[in-house]
Amino acid sequence: MIKTLGQNLVPSKLANLNDTIQDELLQVYSPDLPDVNTWEQEVTRWKVKFSDIPKAKLPGTLKSSLKQAHQDFYPNIRRIFVLLLTMPVTSVCCERSFSGLRRLKTWERSTMGEERLCGLAMLHTHRDKDVSREDILLRFDRTGHRRIGKLTFD
Repeated sequence: MIKTLGQNLVPSKLANLNDTIQDELLQVYSPDLPDVNTWEQEVTRWKVKFSDIPKAKLPGTLKSSLKQAHQDFYPNIRRIFVLLLTMPVTSVCCERSFSGLRRLKTWERSTMGEERLCGLAMLHTHRDKDVSREDILLRFDRTGHRRIGKLTFD
């Protein structure tokens, strides 16, 4: 993926960063960068900052590199690191949500309202969290609706 080119800015991988990759980074990330005009100077300063440090002591992860990228001195590089760290690694979470929604929204429940469907989906997605039955009943009681005739809990 072209967005992962930003990993070449991690200090342990700076040896891979050539002019071509640097230009591609600018082209890909330019809409998100705070100051495109200082890009080349910033990358040069970034390379110089880590030039005297032994390779074994260089930051090797995005998280540790982000700590080194001070906002005032490296705003563009910092923004790229933040973007890379917030990108989902996989789409499993989204796919899991859609699978759960497919199980919840069947033809038998086709008239279910949006609020109830969202609530059920949240309960399904976060089923590892404990939900107090008393809190639910108290919240239901505060609404003033009495449409549910009999509640049973096993």
